[in-house]
Amino acid sequence: MKVFRTQPDQLVSIPRLIKRLPKDFSMQERMKIEERLYRIQAGFSGELKVDRYLESIGCLHSKTILTDIRLPTRSGGTFQIDTLIISRKYILILEVKNIKGDLYFKANPHFLLRELDGDETRMECPITQLEVAKLNLMDWLRRNGINMEVRGEIILSNQSAFIKEIPENSPVMYMKRLTILLQGMENLPDL
Repeated sequence: MKVFRTQPDQLVSIPRLIKRLPKDFSMQERMKIEERLYRIQAGFSGELKVDRYLESIGCLHSKTILTDIRLPTRSGGTFQIDTLIISRKYILILEVKNIKGDLYFKANPHFLLRELDGDETRMECPITQLEVAKLNLMDWLRRNGINMEVRGEIILSNQSAFIKEIPENSPVMYMKRLTILLQGMENLPDL
């Protein structure tokens, strides 16, 4: 099965913006824009890596894979899902993270702390991000008369990510465990 993903528009528009910045544009602001571009490129690269892995494992027959899904919320906004796998038995949200370094999943308050080359970076908590996407999807399904089990996993696509601290039973796994997860989910009872 082939997984299709469209390149984010920002991977075209941000480089164009950078080329058009005036020579006297603030170097600090330019670096912020370039950092944003780097994060988008890294995210897209990680998603493509998971897509290729899903294509290679061969346990996706009779499943539909949707990528970069945006659906409306009850309040009129939208929510985004990196990858959605739909089968007769379940719907699985994959939140892909292409992060390297030592990772500390913190609770109360929830955030992700990354240590890389002696620097610490505090990031939005992927576990919270997944939980919110799952709640929004379950609400969307309910509003559209669909009753299906929804599960979710955070997939670390970068082999240079080392989990140093994580709450027990957190839905976080390395990409290579997807095969085991998907095969196990095939044993779920039919709906």
